[in-house]
Amino acid sequence: MKNTKLQAFIPLFYIVWSDDLLTKKEFATLQSFIDSQDWLSEEEKEFLFSKITITNPPSRQDISNWKNKIEQSIQEQPALKSIFEIAVVLSENDAVIQSFLGILGEEAISNFKTKAKSHTVNSHTETSFDVQKITDILDGAQAPIINKVKSVISRPEFKYETSTDINVYRQKVFEWCKILADENLGNMAYPKKYGGGENIADYFSIMETLSYHDLSLVIKFGVQFGLWGMSVQSLGTEKHYVKYLKDIGTLKLPGCFAMTETHHGSNVKGLETTATYNHENQTFTIHTPHEKAQKEYIGNAAVHGQMATVFAKLIIAGQDHGVNAFVVPLRDEKGVVLKGITIGDCGHKMGLNGVDNGTIRFNQVVIPKENMLDRFASVNDKGEFESPIPSDNRRFFTMLGTLVGGRIGIPRSALAAAKSGLTIAIKYSDQRK
Repeated sequence: MKNTKLQAFIPLFYIVWSDDLLTKKEFATLQSFIDSQDWLSEEEKEFLFSKITITNPPSRQDISNWKNKIEQSIQEQPALKSIFEIAVVLSENDAVIQSFLGILGEEAISNFKTKAKSHTVNSHTETSFDVQKITDILDGAQAPIINKVKSVISRPEFKYETSTDINVYRQKVFEWCKILADENLGNMAYPKKYGGGENIADYFSIMETLSYHDLSLVIKFGVQFGLWGMSVQSLGTEKHYVKYLKDIGTLKLPGCFAMTETHHGSNVKGLETTATYNHENQTFTIHTPHEKAQKEYIGNAAVHGQMATVFAKLIIAGQDHGVNAFVVPLRDEKGVVLKGITIGDCGHKMGLNGVDNGTIRFNQVVIPKENMLDRFASVNDKGEFESPIPSDNRRFFTMLGTLVGGRIGIPRSALAAAKSGLTIAIKYSDQRK
C-alpha cells in the first residue's frame, strides 16, 4: 500500500486473514464499516474492498509483509496500548469492529510486541517451611507403612500402562496387586493368626498411598483384600478364616463382593437373589430369579474372581429369613466359569478401566451348608434358623455395620486423588509463570 493513509488498515487486514474462523457475515460487516468512512474516496474504498474479499485471499507474502510492517510500527511506538491507535481516525471506532470480530485491541497488539520477561519469570519458587517436618506430621504413626508402599510402587514393575486395551490394563493391575500381596500389604488388616498384620489403620494408609499411583489399582486392591477378604473376616467364623483368609491375603484366591443388583443398587433389603436351604442334603441353592436381580457392576467378576461373598435372601421351608451372606464359587483355579454361573463384562467405562467389573447370574447353584457366613445367623442341625440377635432389623444393621469401616478407604482414596490434582496444578502453574 503506497497510500500512507490506507496503511492504517494493515493491522485490521492482518488480523482478519490470520483468523480462519471469520464468516461471510463478518466480512460483509467489515465492508460495510469501510463503506461508512466518508473520509475515504470511492477509489480508496474499492482498493480496501479488494483486500477483504473472502474468495480472493491475500498471498502468504502479503500477510508476512503486513506483519512485519505492524511489528516495525509498534516497536517504534512502544506506548501504543491498542492496535487501532496506529490510526487515530479509527480509534473511536475500535469497539465497533471488536464487537463484531471478538478482537480485543490491547490483546491483539501484544502479538506484535517484542516478548519481554514477565514479572514472575525472575522469581524463584522456594518452600517457606520444612517439608520433612510437615511430612512427618501428616504421616504420623503410619510413616513406616507409607514409606514402604511408596518404595514398592516406585519400582520399575509399577510403570504406568499406556495401552488403550482394557484387557492389558486389567492384567497389569492384577499383577500389581500380586506384588503388593507378596509384600504382605494385602493382608494387613487380617488377624496375625492367618498371616495378616492385624492393623486396620495401616491398611487404610496403604489404600490412600496407592491412590497417588493409580486409582484402578486401589479399587482392585480394595475389592480383593477389603470387600472380599473383610466380608469373610467380618461376617464369617473360625472355619471360614482357616479355609479362606490366608489365600485371600496372598491373592491365591481372587474374589468378589456380590451385593449390588441391577434393580436394587445397594438397597440390600430389596435384594432378590435367593439362597434356599435343603436340609436333606445340607446345602443351599443360590438362584437369580430374573435378569434384573443379577449382581451388577461387581469388581473382580468379569475376569479374575474365583469366589464371591454373595448377599441373598435365606429361604428355609418357604419362609424368608432376610438377607444373609454366602461364599459361592464362580470359577475353578484355571479361570473356567463353573456350571450354573453366568458372567457378564461391563466392558469399557469412563474410568477405572483396570478393574474388571461384571455381572453375575446364578442358576440353581448348589453350595454346602458351611459356605454360609454365620457370625450373626446360621442354620442349626435341625434345619432351623438361628441368630444371637433376635430382632431382624437389628441383625441386619449389625451385619452391615461390620462392613462400614471398610468405606473409610474410599474417601481417603478420593482425598489422595484431590491432592494429586492439586499438586499437578501447582507445579504446572509454577512452571508457566
